[in-house]
Amino acid sequence: MTGKKFATMGEMLRATNLGDEGLIAGHEKHMAGRRLIQRLMAQRLKRDVSQKDMASKMGCTQSRVSKLEIGADDDLHLGEIRQYLEALDLGIRVSIVPKEFKLVDQIKYHAIAIQSLLGRVVEFANGPDHDIAMEAAKFAAIEVPMNLAKTIVTALAAIPEDVIRSLGNKEDECALNSEDIKEVGKDGPAGQKLQLA
Repeated sequence: MTGKKFATMGEMLRATNLGDEGLIAGHEKHMAGRRLIQRLMAQRLKRDVSQKDMASKMGCTQSRVSKLEIGADDDLHLGEIRQYLEALDLGIRVSIVPKEFKLVDQIKYHAIAIQSLLGRVVEFANGPDHDIAMEAAKFAAIEVPMNLAKTIVTALAAIPEDVIRSLGNKEDECALNSEDIKEVGKDGPAGQKLQLA
């Protein structure tokens, strides 16, 4: 087993028979309750900020930062999260969503958010300052569609070809084929080819 890499501690414990299922399940439950803390720590480490530097920025002791980082998500207060993120020059946005927030619903939610934000950009495009209006119009008319198209095409390109072919067999519903998707994705960020055949 030497040299083998594991994605999780639970995976390693199962592979090496070092723990019973109760121990493994307990560990996995503990880690599931630390997802937010892990994301916070990842942001700190990504910026190469030590706990000591973090404490200085937050105006607290290093032991308080350590305690926060070894705790559980449920132990965090919103003010602590905000303070932690501000020390890293980051902000926080909170969304209130249904408890059963399905993937499809999440995509729709973000599409509506994009629509709302684009409405604000359009306000700038209709504003009195010509230079700002031109930049806002350029962003709304060129950058946004290109970025969204690239994101969608990348996702479509990952769908198995047989599934794409089956979509193409349904007349009047969708005439996509895998070659069209690959062709669209070829031109990169400039995205001159944005038409699906």
